[in-house]
Amino acid sequence: MNNHWIALGLITVLLTGCMNTAKKTISDLGERSYSSLGEWDHAQLCRAYKEAMKVDQFYECADNLMNREITGGPYWDEIGIKSYTAYAMAEIDLAKNDYKAVIKHASTAISLYEQGKEEYGEQVDIMKLMETDSFVIKAKAYVRLNNKQQALKTMDELESIFRESYYVFTRRAKGEIYLEIGDYEKAVHYLEWAGTRIPDALIANAVNPWAYVFEGVDANYNKRNIAKIKASYPLAKAYLESGRIEKAKIAYEKLLELYSGLTDVSESWELLFDWARVSIAKGDRTSASETLKKAVTAIETNRATMASEKSKMSFIGRKLDAYALLVQLLMDQKQYDEAFAYAERGKARALIDILASKKQFDGGDVTSVSEQNKLLAQLDTAEAKAHVLSGNKDQQSNSRSVAIHARNALVQQAPELSSLVTVKAPDVKEIQSLLPAGETLIEYYGSGDDLFAFIVTADGIRGVKLNGKGLQTDVTAFRAAILDTKGKSYQQSGNRLYNRLIAPVISGINTANLTIVPHGALHYLPFSALTSAKGFLIDQYNIRILPSASVMKFLKHNNNKAGTLLAFGNPDLGNAKYDLPFAQKEAEMIAGKTAGAKLLVRGQATETAVKSYGNSFRYLHFASHGTFDAEKPLQSGLLLAKDDQNDGMLTVGELYDLNLNADLVTLSACETALGKVANGDDVVGFTRGFLYAGASSIVSSLWQVDDAATSDLMTGFYANLGKTDKRSALRNAQLSTKAKYHHPYYWAAFQITGALQ
Repeated sequence: MNNHWIALGLITVLLTGCMNTAKKTISDLGERSYSSLGEWDHAQLCRAYKEAMKVDQFYECADNLMNREITGGPYWDEIGIKSYTAYAMAEIDLAKNDYKAVIKHASTAISLYEQGKEEYGEQVDIMKLMETDSFVIKAKAYVRLNNKQQALKTMDELESIFRESYYVFTRRAKGEIYLEIGDYEKAVHYLEWAGTRIPDALIANAVNPWAYVFEGVDANYNKRNIAKIKASYPLAKAYLESGRIEKAKIAYEKLLELYSGLTDVSESWELLFDWARVSIAKGDRTSASETLKKAVTAIETNRATMASEKSKMSFIGRKLDAYALLVQLLMDQKQYDEAFAYAERGKARALIDILASKKQFDGGDVTSVSEQNKLLAQLDTAEAKAHVLSGNKDQQSNSRSVAIHARNALVQQAPELSSLVTVKAPDVKEIQSLLPAGETLIEYYGSGDDLFAFIVTADGIRGVKLNGKGLQTDVTAFRAAILDTKGKSYQQSGNRLYNRLIAPVISGINTANLTIVPHGALHYLPFSALTSAKGFLIDQYNIRILPSASVMKFLKHNNNKAGTLLAFGNPDLGNAKYDLPFAQKEAEMIAGKTAGAKLLVRGQATETAVKSYGNSFRYLHFASHGTFDAEKPLQSGLLLAKDDQNDGMLTVGELYDLNLNADLVTLSACETALGKVANGDDVVGFTRGFLYAGASSIVSSLWQVDDAATSDLMTGFYANLGKTDKRSALRNAQLSTKAKYHHPYYWAAFQITGALQ
């Protein structure tokens, strides 16, 4: 066996978390620059970040490692380190649903493995598995990009490289690819065949060779069993998906037995989710519900380790199936309160995880930003260390104690901040108590063709099952009809959605005030414009929108401001085609009728002014363009004038670093309510950013609004503000605009999110 390939096999420990003791933890290595680290320490640090799922830190570390010249040592060389680093990056890319990056990094890994064979000769068995896994993950990415043909071509490339001496590994890889494609019969065929010919120990050691080589076959019980689970899981999954329930039952029982007693729960949710599906197939729905509750607990135990907003969206997104299936089972059992609580947990986890991606928590009402950042850093390190030290129970227990202490301190010092990094189930009774008198809350929750509505009042909660099939198509058609200002097809499509979403719950709405919590595609729906025999929904109800019911606990009331209104109108963007003359007129008119207002237009309407003066005014008004980036929602922004301090793009991400605490933010701009919706999860957009920055309420738009009509609407809105609450002020302005411009395109884009007073 060639020593270079032994070394390459050993390198897998660096990025798969199989170190027996963590002599170099994130806490000590992470404080040093990469240039000051030796090659081995640098690789260990990357490994630790990946093990703890600190994705942003891992990527920075791995990028530096890939660009570094590796001189080599007794157990590593440049090809060894970089080939597996590239594969590890592909694994993280897959978890984040960044499939183009998966293909890029998996291809790099394959190229390096092949280069290694040319330089060092035949691979050892462990390396055969590692290279075939690179082909598998590359094929998976193609499947998820809806390119099965390219996935099959990747399989052909695999076979052309791995000929007769590699036959057993090729067939195992083909089984995993067919499983991803959805050809479960072929998946079972190949995985069963390979499973009888590749020893479990070899498969496990491909994931964890470190413990095997240096400590013997029984070392690191925790990590070795997790490796065996990963190796055996595809066949169990293939049995389940192909309908071989008895075989699936036996296979999952073995997997769960392997998992019992392990200290690391981060891998268990998918096993538990599948086991619940087996229980449902066997007719035991009660047992399935209890298993799914454990799966949700496992998900929420591990969720806070993700860092970036995109990572968190994908992290929770692919796990939403567990929440959705549990909600469905609880609804079938008429356990409406509990079903509502888990629907809120699914929603709240996505919102909380995305917000928690910002590590500089300068926004929000807290007493000591430096202290909370210190607590967050302590919590971050403790959780990472506990994860890395999972092979040493004493050290792990100590680190978990530190993490618990940090969480408790956050709860005491900054309860709003603690909600971003701690897992706490929503209190249903508290949510009911937070509803204003005379208010009904309708919350939607759905996955696939399943859609549920919860009618929540101070007196109780009722659940209703709706038809979710083709919902996104109907929402898209309705929006297209609204954008056609010459047509009336919005009446038919609006009535169809009314019958799907409102009519089934109308008997539970006995109030004129309505709070709606959308989900998935419904975030793009202008509820006010839904139509029935009684007219538009806005004619019947006073409507506000919330991202989740739980957010009511954190809505602020900010009335202590020296200034009344800070208005930004028609910023000078350096190009006449972006000028908004009616927006400028709107801002001037609103400011002119508001005592103590400050008006900034054209070159004065800068991003710097928002950051300098924004915290001193009760109302903030932006009559400007907005830009929406669905792939990177925190990079969506309001377009303002630039100066020598700022580029003029006030991004959603920057809002998390501001402390505005405005009573009202009005975004009279394009598509400012929109954001990314991932796998039916909650949307991320300007409203979230301003809520976190301390705004009580946000008025925002769902499409590119008409300049002239919006000017009329906003003038009426501010005129109404002194006479009634914010929701009623907006509704009255919309009704007045509707009287002049009947078509909903001109008035239905705007909605209010947040507090009412």
